[in-house]
Amino acid sequence: MKTRKYKIKVINKGWFKKGQTSPNKGKKRTWDSPTEFKKGNFPGNGKPVGSLHLNSVGRYDIKVGHPNIWKRRSHFVWESHNGPIPKGMLIHHIDGNCINDSIENLSLMTRAEHLLEHRNDFESKRLKNLRISSKKRWNK
Repeated sequence: MKTRKYKIKVINKGWFKKGQTSPNKGKKRTWDSPTEFKKGNFPGNGKPVGSLHLNSVGRYDIKVGHPNIWKRRSHFVWESHNGPIPKGMLIHHIDGNCINDSIENLSLMTRAEHLLEHRNDFESKRLKNLRISSKKRWNK
């Protein structure tokens, strides 16, 4: 019997002793589990390449490869028509609808241009949050 620092007695029944080898060491497995994944099998809940998913931000993602390679649909559409997106640039939806990913609705912008495009939206959201926080402060 071992004793520990806090005077709790521990009996190690079923544990291997130091230096002891497992009883099945060197033996080959002769069974296959019916739930075991086999090479080339496709899981039942897997999605095929090309399937769409509406993510938590409210934009569509498209599956472009296996096992789980997803890309924003707007980026996929832009890249299929115009090539890769340069570093520091982003895709802007002209009509403001993030679900409308037609090529006519997409434009390439720098982050600064995108900020200027949406400055009024950001300011109104910031002011609204300031009003809400000031009301909470004065109503306490």
